[in-house]
Amino acid sequence: MWPAATEIGTLRQGYRGNGMVVEQGLVSRTGAHVHCGSAARHECSTAVGYCNTYRPYSHYWPLQLTTSALLPAVAGLLVLASYLVLRRLTGMLRPAARTTGAPRALVPTGAPV
Repeated sequence: MWPAATEIGTLRQGYRGNGMVVEQGLVSRTGAHVHCGSAARHECSTAVGYCNTYRPYSHYWPLQLTTSALLPAVAGLLVLASYLVLRRLTGMLRPAARTTGAPRALVPTGAPV
């Protein structure tokens, strides 16, 4: 849909870019983006800059509207599917055969008349 932007800054500049942060980390001497943790301790000490991946604020409302459109659509499809399954499991109702003077009653379609 809308790609996230990545900005790279020097150690002096810090994290660059303005928006909703997706991920942040350091840039190693090889140019790899490193997320400092216990496993990458050596590469973090030799970092030459910062990387910041973010979504610009201009993407906020399109993302919100897309999500707001998808959720009711999925919910509607689930309601339709459950209705169809329930209808198939219980059978449709049809009017019973007419007898003299008896009121009409509804009986399941699979029931004998």
